[in-house]
Amino acid sequence: MQDTITILKSKERRAFLDMVHDQWGGDWKPEEAFAQNTQHRIFLVTPDLAKIEWQRLRISSVGLYIAEVHKERVRLSIEGSQLIGPTATKNIVDVDRDTAMLWLKGHDIEVAGEFIGYVIVKSGNDYFGSGPWKEGMLLNHVPKIRRLPENA
Repeated sequence: MQDTITILKSKERRAFLDMVHDQWGGDWKPEEAFAQNTQHRIFLVTPDLAKIEWQRLRISSVGLYIAEVHKERVRLSIEGSQLIGPTATKNIVDVDRDTAMLWLKGHDIEVAGEFIGYVIVKSGNDYFGSGPWKEGMLLNHVPKIRRLPENA
């Protein structure tokens, strides 16, 4: 299947921002445009890219990958959590540095509290992505290629 990129129209952009607001609260309103590929990945792009005829190009990504939309839920990339995290008011967990390092090594972490859906992981002022919360555990979604080695 050929991957295609589409620039989100105003209604689609608002729907995405509404999902982000529903999950994390806050008031994140970027000036940039959003692009989406066929795998439902969302990219932050310059609004000028809307002028390009994407249908004629075979491109799977463009701009900065920030999120994936699946079943009306948004899963943030590490960069997406760094953009949205500072304005988030809910579904965010602040862990100590050692726990953050475990997360970056690919481990699930135990988290006290009640959360819904995907939770942003932070330590102090640093943001480390998001993962689904289930029964007291935050399931790791750090891509293998981006994980720290176990001996780090």
